[in-house]
Amino acid sequence: MKPKPEQETRTKLDWHNCQKYIEDKHDIRIRDYGRPEHAHLEYEKEGFGSVYASPQEYEGKNYAWIDGKGEKVEVTKKQYKEEFEKYYARCKAFKVWKEEKYGVEAPYMDFWHYLIDVNYDVSNGCYIWIPKKVAKDNSYAKIGEGTQWEGWVQKITELIFEEFGEYADVDGGEEILEVWVDW
Repeated sequence: MKPKPEQETRTKLDWHNCQKYIEDKHDIRIRDYGRPEHAHLEYEKEGFGSVYASPQEYEGKNYAWIDGKGEKVEVTKKQYKEEFEKYYARCKAFKVWKEEKYGVEAPYMDFWHYLIDVNYDVSNGCYIWIPKKVAKDNSYAKIGEGTQWEGWVQKITELIFEEFGEYADVDGGEEILEVWVDW
């Protein structure tokens, strides 16, 4: 008879903690790489209002406004429409302001979408792998080709391995970093 199995523990790197560390240390955004980290705060300081306050419609009849702090405020349909117009105008103005201040409008580059693509099956409460080598034919890695953003996935991957490479393993000859994700 085999011995009774014992509980095994597995050490893990939490992806959200890793992401926050990389973003803070290197002053980048992993979820929207092309956007300057503090652009929206600068915009608000200059008196233009929040670009994150947004109108929300609930169940088609109850209207609410999500303010800049993420709080839900109940409003009438008329107030909702008025606030939506203001919000839409602020978003358009923010885009123009950002382009003037920071130059060319960046494509949307979200490293999380790349991770989902290379892991195939991602769910709440699972381990995923971050490969050190970025596949040249990956559609997310191709975003920004021929622009200043070319190679953005590789740059983020290099930062991750620079910071956390000591925890990497080798699988099939490829260096990978296993991280825990939950939301």
